[in-house]
Amino acid sequence: MPFNFRYQFVCAGMPACPGHDLAVMDWELSAAWYYWRQEEPSVEALLAKLRHKWLDTMCSPARDTIFFVGNTERFRDEFTVCGVFYPPK
Repeated sequence: MPFNFRYQFVCAGMPACPGHDLAVMDWELSAAWYYWRQEEPSVEALLAKLRHKWLDTMCSPARDTIFFVGNTERFRDEFTVCGVFYPPK
């Protein structure tokens, strides 16, 4: 994939949260990129479709979004989003 995707957010209900900036390593995002690029006429349209799914739908106020995060032994202080669970509230 020619792009790196990231989630930037603050923790709800935690006013002292400094914010987070996590890379997305979710296989579903990569699979959508490769599948949807066959349908979309331009990179801009494909990015808009991905943005709609991963931000507007999965992180909508109507969802109880949970990020599954992980790290590696080499980079113990750097977490990435490994998966997203977004059931309705």
